[in-house]
Amino acid sequence: FGKNTASNMQVCNRVPAQLAFTSTKGGVLNGSRLCFTQKSLAPGKRAVFKVRVRVAARAKKGFIVNRAFADAENASAQNASVTSQVITDGKVSPAAVHGFTG
Repeated sequence: FGKNTASNMQVCNRVPAQLAFTSTKGGVLNGSRLCFTQKSLAPGKRAVFKVRVRVAARAKKGFIVNRAFADAENASAQNASVTSQVITDGKVSPAAVHGFTG
């Protein structure tokens, strides 16, 4: 978020329809929107939010793009994304399972 400590940070992720939410620690799920809050984040530091999802049985072969958006009271918004590949209906490529940062 720059050279200043970010205040009242919120990170949100809309869980893609091809994924089914399983669990998280500290996040709040409202419909398909999952949000985390953090009081502050010092410059050069990172926040880690863990979410567990599974590929939904309805997911078709193709790509899933998962996007997260971060905003803070005193900083401009940031976003990040990761793309995973569904190799057959309902199954994701093991090589495509990882986190993302932004």
